[in-house]
Amino acid sequence: MLYVMKAFDIIVQDQWLVMTVGYFKKIFPETVECAGWKDRGFNNKNQIIRIVLYPFLAMITAGVFILFCK
Repeated sequence: MLYVMKAFDIIVQDQWLVMTVGYFKKIFPETVECAGWKDRGFNNKNQIIRIVLYPFLAMITAGVFILFCK
């Protein structure tokens, strides 16, 4: 489920809404000159780190809840 949510975030929100449509540039016109609007790969490193860490964080969270809910 987390991978589906992250894929939706990357494909729909980051690439389509932000980069292609320019939705947030219309809401925040003072940010039009920001480099992030022009570079599609500016956030790739952070996204990859999150994709790799999500399963481990989910396992740790589940373990903590199991320990405390017994």
